[in-house]
Amino acid sequence: MDWKQRYPIISAINETFKGALFLAKDLETNRDVILRVLYHTNAEYYNILQQITSPHFPKIFQVIRDQEDTIVVEEYVQGETLSKRMENGTPISFAETLHILTQLCEALDVIHSKGIIHRDIKPSNIILSGDKVMLIDFDAARKHQQSSQKDTVYMGTEGYAAPEQYGFSQTDSRSDIYSLGVVIRELIGNNKRHCLMPIIERCTAFDPANRYRSTKEILRELETMDLIHPSQNSARPSGQQSTWTRPSGFRFNGGHTGSSDSNARADSFNRKDQTDIPNRDTTSADTGPHTRTTNNNHNAWTKENEEPVYSGDANTAFAGKRAQRHSPSKKKTKVILGIVWGIMTLIILEPKAYDVTTLDYILTRLVYLPFVIFPAVLSMNLFYVWQKIPLLRSPKTSRKVLGIVLCAVALVIIVILLNVLAHIFYSPEAQKILSEVSAST
Repeated sequence: MDWKQRYPIISAINETFKGALFLAKDLETNRDVILRVLYHTNAEYYNILQQITSPHFPKIFQVIRDQEDTIVVEEYVQGETLSKRMENGTPISFAETLHILTQLCEALDVIHSKGIIHRDIKPSNIILSGDKVMLIDFDAARKHQQSSQKDTVYMGTEGYAAPEQYGFSQTDSRSDIYSLGVVIRELIGNNKRHCLMPIIERCTAFDPANRYRSTKEILRELETMDLIHPSQNSARPSGQQSTWTRPSGFRFNGGHTGSSDSNARADSFNRKDQTDIPNRDTTSADTGPHTRTTNNNHNAWTKENEEPVYSGDANTAFAGKRAQRHSPSKKKTKVILGIVWGIMTLIILEPKAYDVTTLDYILTRLVYLPFVIFPAVLSMNLFYVWQKIPLLRSPKTSRKVLGIVLCAVALVIIVILLNVLAHIFYSPEAQKILSEVSAST
């Protein structure tokens, strides 16, 4: 049975520039699964994830290459994202925060040991499923390359991404540790005296050299602080189960049992009585995790604006998505823009009266070509600039506009500098002609 017949689409969950997410039915096992479509990539790290058995990640059933895209068939997880939990205003106790931190450290240790960097750790990519804390959405992940100086494509979510994810250097395990620190800081609030604050500050250090080298170091520090203890079953293979016991007084349903042991331990670190988080306004967007909430005894998609249900098979769904990405109107627009910018480039390349020497010609072209190159790159999304520049890839229109304005300002500054440079190195004959033209106007 072809995979498109085996996995009929139930509904579409989300689509971004990276890919699309569908809920589907596996006809061979009669279970719901997630179909993750990744555009223009072989997503080799998913082949590695398929070999990992861990309670901290959805199980990968299949990785399928389909033309230029990759289809990942993965486990459908019931639960609630951490972002939803925070938005709902449900109190998150100190014990739960510690449990989340511990399990995320274990999850990251598993993938980092395989050379995989997640690069998009945020509350909407963390699922609370029973007592398990699961990390999802590896669409921004990459394999660490020892020989690389920096990432070839900049990925991540603004506010959670480490500085090096914006091109300062190559991302590694410390980049995920930075994002982990940001998430935990959101959970504990602005209490500077909180016992976890020293750990958070080291996680979120600007220089990766000042951060923890691995999440094992974080776990060891928590143990040193007497906040967690190694489990009796810690000899089990990594990834099979948690190797650390839960904090005393833990109950993973939004409450704290108020155990004297855990309270005394927290008080010993001068932690104020702020074990629960008040409702806060969170600006992180949920990018479509594959979960259903279990509140109010009914199932509802965590994605607020769900796309229509597909009544056909996977062929119809994927054909529709491909048609949107490669629609004739988009191609025609690009062709027209390419012709317009090409004609303008030819006009600029035409020799002028003041191009007396070859150097004069080159200098003049350097001054005027940016007027074509900049708008052409932006309007045609050349080199995928709309996905690489942080402000341009922001989901907020105001930030996109700010990004365009800053690009325009950069263009003006560059042209002014090039113009000054050209007038310094123009030949005397060219400068004389330009002076005569200026005098006549």
